[in-house]
Amino acid sequence: MHPVDVAADGTRTALPDETVRVSMNVVGGIDDAGTIPSGGFSASLSVPNPERYLATTPITLGGEHFARIENLGSWNANGDLGFAPSAAAAASYGPNYLFAVFQQVRVDLSAAGAGAHDAVVVGGKAGALRRGDGAQSVVWS
Repeated sequence: MHPVDVAADGTRTALPDETVRVSMNVVGGIDDAGTIPSGGFSASLSVPNPERYLATTPITLGGEHFARIENLGSWNANGDLGFAPSAAAAASYGPNYLFAVFQQVRVDLSAAGAGAHDAVVVGGKAGALRRGDGAQSVVWS
């Protein structure tokens, strides 16, 4: 890091550089949740190089594995997400889905039928949560 001291008059004085180490211990696996490829959904983010802000790696929540599409940037600077996988694609992603930090989310898991168990939308509407399943569409705006 390159810390800076900012005085009341706005004068900036560089402080000595600091090294920060970030590490993570991973235990177990998430073999039953697939990674959704970038071509498997549509997303619009109002930032340069939006692909840098989209995470599609699976995660574990409460012991359940979720395929994920998440905007890692600011909620205020993003647009929408559209996701409607085919039955074959949904089978490869797994039964649970997490969609996070988009202003508008349109998800249709009806092609997955009984293969879709849980769809969770978080990070919009002041952090509220919306859930759905394969029998319905999840629309968030």
